[in-house]
Amino acid sequence: MGLSAQQLRNKKLILGINQYPIALRQGKKQIYGSQIYRDEKTGVHYLAPLLNPDNVNVRRATMGLPPIEKYLRHWNLDWKTELERLNKT
Repeated sequence: MGLSAQQLRNKKLILGINQYPIALRQGKKQIYGSQIYRDEKTGVHYLAPLLNPDNVNVRRATMGLPPIEKYLRHWNLDWKTELERLNKT
């Protein structure tokens, strides 16, 4: 019996998320915005580098993920602030 479309998306997402730490260490950017960094000096959390931030919610929706704004609230982060920071780097 084959996997459902949702099961396939979940497997693909899990594979992608597991590859993020390696890709980020290689200087690449994440795709779905699931990786949060923590500044070791201040303890402040922030969104890891993100590919094409303006379209992140489109990519997240295709994987069945909530909007980035909602996800970041779990970390007490604000999308507008993170977007400004990402655009500076």
